[in-house]
Amino acid sequence: MPERSAARARSSALHGRLRRRPELSLGKHLRFLSFDPIRGAGSELTKFDLDSTPTSLDWEISPDGTQLAIFLADIGRIYVRSLRDGSTREFQVKGWGAIGSLYWTGDSKWFFATAHAQNIAVVQHVDLQGNATTLWKKRGNTEMSALPSPDGQRLAILQVNQSGNLWMMENF
Repeated sequence: MPERSAARARSSALHGRLRRRPELSLGKHLRFLSFDPIRGAGSELTKFDLDSTPTSLDWEISPDGTQLAIFLADIGRIYVRSLRDGSTREFQVKGWGAIGSLYWTGDSKWFFATAHAQNIAVVQHVDLQGNATTLWKKRGNTEMSALPSPDGQRLAILQVNQSGNLWMMENF
């Protein structure tokens, strides 16, 4: 248990040092820098070279502070970079294209991902090879996000339903 607490502390400390939205330079590089609130930007922790400027990019640091997941939501591509040795794994969630949201599980070995296609929204448990198990499925014009609790015992699911009406008036 002390190891897990130490890992959580490292993750929290690293969260505080990373900028939430990394900036894309004209050279299509995504850089993550350490950050100190008093001293400002520090050394480069890691850098990703991107083939093109993505339209939808987000990232998540693992709870144990050892991995960084970057995902291009619009095409469903996920990159997992080890912050220990710099190695990178690249994969897509099998059976799905775009990803709505992606969050690490508490043990840093899986993800919770959401996706929406063909009038169906799903919450999935995804391993680091892209294999997915559907946990929740909702039909209709809906979007979802799934956020695990820090202890890994609960999963909060946000569901947003969209509907609309059209009214026509004549002879007014």
